[in-house]
Amino acid sequence: MFLSRWWLEKTGNDRTSGIVLEENFLGPVRWATLLASLLPAYPLMVAVAIGVLVRLTLASAFGVVFVIFLALLGQLQASAGRLLVYGSGYGCALWVVNFLGVAALLFPRFTTVNQFWIGFVAHTFFYGTALGACVARACATIPMVATR
Repeated sequence: MFLSRWWLEKTGNDRTSGIVLEENFLGPVRWATLLASLLPAYPLMVAVAIGVLVRLTLASAFGVVFVIFLALLGQLQASAGRLLVYGSGYGCALWVVNFLGVAALLFPRFTTVNQFWIGFVAHTFFYGTALGACVARACATIPMVATR
């Protein structure tokens, strides 16, 4: 409510204030687009490039942490199915920590959006399961790890 009223006072445009209070999973995307339009000093493609770079860096760092956990637990030689399950669990845990923990404390706006598809499903299956598949493939092809 506060952001919508603030936007309405600043711009006098009631149609765009509805974007601020969008309550579906596209709300954050629309909010980011709205913010990008407010900052003309940054071209859209620069913002997209920086966003992709940050996302890939974080995904890579969290992937390295996953492999370190597997190595510490002695599970790098686990079966491919087990690594898929571990990866899915890791993706779900990452979602819980990031969105239900950190984001809820730092960005309470995220808690008002339905996070099932863009949060749980994306982190658990599109990141976690894919990460588990990549680790299983790498462990099967690296000679030191492939000795089972």
